Amino acid sequence: MKTMTRLILSAYREKYRLQKEIDKKRLEAEAIQVEMTGLGHKGVEMLPEQMTSSKPMPHTVSPTYNDQKLLSLIEKKDELEHQVDYLVMSLSLANKVDAMSVADRELMRELYHSRKTADQVAEEHGYSRKGMYKRIYAEVDKLC
Repeated sequence: MKTMTRLILSAYREKYRLQKEIDKKRLEAEAIQVEMTGLGHKGVEMLPEQMTSSKPMPHTVSPTYNDQKLLSLIEKKDELEHQVDYLVMSLSLANKVDAMSVADRELMRELYHSRKTADQVAEEHGYSRKGMYKRIYAEVDKLC
């Protein structure tokens, strides 16, 4: 069995979990974006002598708490976006199954997304267990 075939089959098995995970991570990224926007509107806190001075005074070199929090949120958001990209790629592999014939898609759906055993599915579709897997692997190999 080809490596790509294995990837497609494992992605198809996890198709619904992947979609839920993508939605969850996108919501987290949106929440982080909202929090980042709120942090971005806060100004630099100045000391009383800086406020009354007519000369510009540099702010401290070390980052303030808000800056540190903003940086950590940016990193977290980037990490979430990378995870979403990976999950979307996996989901697109799973969606390659849609190019198969209706009978083969139904066979795969029953095998991987129902509570039936492989023997029950094979018997319903008129295959032996080994013949059913051979058929599925051959059809998925054609997609690659």
